[in-house]
Amino acid sequence: MSTRALLTIAWMGLAPLLAAADRVVPYREQAPSPLAVPSPPTTKASPGELAPENSPLERNDAVAARFATEGQCVSYEFESQAGELSLFELESFGYSRGWESTAGIRILDASGQALKEVVRTGGMTYSNFVSFQAPKTGTYRYELCAREESFRYSLVRHSGYFQPDADEIMHLGQADQAESFLADAWDVRRFAIDMKPGEQVLIRVGALRKKHRNRLLGTRAQVLASFLSDELLAQLFDLDSLLMQARAGSPGREQLLLSSVPFHGLRLVRDGRVIASAGSMLMHTADREGLYQIEVSINGLSEGGLFSLQIERDPELHTVSGRVGDLDDDALQDVTLRFLSEPDLAALAQVVTGVDGTYEARLPAGDYSVLLHKGLNSRVERVRTRVRADTELNLVCSVPDGR
Repeated sequence: MSTRALLTIAWMGLAPLLAAADRVVPYREQAPSPLAVPSPPTTKASPGELAPENSPLERNDAVAARFATEGQCVSYEFESQAGELSLFELESFGYSRGWESTAGIRILDASGQALKEVVRTGGMTYSNFVSFQAPKTGTYRYELCAREESFRYSLVRHSGYFQPDADEIMHLGQADQAESFLADAWDVRRFAIDMKPGEQVLIRVGALRKKHRNRLLGTRAQVLASFLSDELLAQLFDLDSLLMQARAGSPGREQLLLSSVPFHGLRLVRDGRVIASAGSMLMHTADREGLYQIEVSINGLSEGGLFSLQIERDPELHTVSGRVGDLDDDALQDVTLRFLSEPDLAALAQVVTGVDGTYEARLPAGDYSVLLHKGLNSRVERVRTRVRADTELNLVCSVPDGR
């Protein structure tokens, strides 16, 4: 068992004991800097071109440039007050399909001592996120180097966010949206909402920037497609678990894809106990009145990022029902159907057919991928459907006997 798994188990055991020490505080509004981020040059630099010019990086500022050759470095000087938080978003761009590069990133103090150091490798495009809280008032430097190959880049410094205390839970009140960040894969951001018995809530979390969301959605779709014919999908039947499995495996294309953007995880906690968990979307109906805690984390990545949390209370749901049969139109019992919302592929419902092959699910309006399988070793089949009202969806399971 890995060290992280052991720590996770230990945390789960301690969570109820620590819950009493948590402080529920009002959510403080925060948002990404309203920046017009400059685009880096579109053409490849000539080998004789100089490295990017060292320059200051002000609060809520952005810069874009390019490296001409491997080994070049640039420094961006910035001022910080003691305890001030700076969030650095780096976007790297190659020059052609299949291009790969490596960026070396350091945060240095005035004496040149490295306070943070990251090496980031990726494909043609990739992101890096660094959260830095200044230990004292002074001048610091964000240093960026082309460790392998040359690349273009844009860099943003956000100064409008704050770092909550470890024991803080931010109460959302009647707010239906919150924006925050995760410093790294170990960070957890916690929010609280009040719920009444029978009240249903739909919770969504995702990357804040459109380009990150688009990359994330494309990556999830590619990974799902690559596993649809694999027995592993039938065993796990959980896209977020698959994503983590792919990243933990041998180096390959999936690792590069998955390391490009954060894959968020949601947990709903009440009285120190996890009552529901999911990937980027979670739907839950309260069985009693009280304060419910929403935990936002990142699944399987070593970097953090900005995120947006959206809360929809008592969403309008539509009934999707039908019958699953085999190729001879005989009813199939115990076929599992999992409804994944498009395009983020978050699992919103899972149902099993009855003795007459029928099923019923309640879902928000939207587009869905429906995954079907019968038995742990059967091939998983996928169909797409659109839900705008109550919908009848009759399906055929072509491999019903576990082959």
